[in-house]
Amino acid sequence: DDSDASATGSSLLTVENAAPGGVALNLGAGTIAEGGSVTLDGTFADPGALDTHTVLIEWGDSTTTTLSLMPGDLVIPATAHTYLNNLPGDAPYTIAVTVTDNSAASRTGYFLLSVDNIAPSGLALNLSAGTTAEGGSVTLDGAFADPGPLDTHTVLIAWRDSPTTTLTSVPGVAIIPSPAPPSSTNLP
Repeated sequence: DDSDASATGSSLLTVENAAPGGVALNLGAGTIAEGGSVTLDGTFADPGALDTHTVLIEWGDSTTTTLSLMPGDLVIPATAHTYLNNLPGDAPYTIAVTVTDNSAASRTGYFLLSVDNIAPSGLALNLSAGTTAEGGSVTLDGAFADPGPLDTHTVLIAWRDSPTTTLTSVPGVAIIPSPAPPSSTNLP
């Protein structure tokens, strides 16, 4: 009052945390080839201007990326990821992006990405000799390319004078080993 006397009162106010919202994602492509990369970015909203955020990107292929954002940063920076293989039947991968604030409130956005299988290419064969004597043998080896480093391959060699030879490679190896041809008489 005008004599400088005062009184104080107080009241409790609880400010509750609001979860991040409005997760909007951009994916560089909806479909890529196996062995290819895609870039993801996005934005989200949070009324807590002082909140920090963690962004967890689950790529759908058992790998994750974690990003830490400073207060006021509501942009998910461009992040690239390579898909080493397609899913059976070229089914799409489900990408999940979860934004969590420093009070453990979170929101998740999803995106589907198709990864197409690409057929092997560039088959190059080497034969040990162009001519051999009747009853002789030759060896065959070769190589091919495949952008899917997790693909396995079956190689079928059709010898003109005998049964076929079937070889199976392991993921990441795109080389045809030199099998011994079956012993038989060579036909012209």
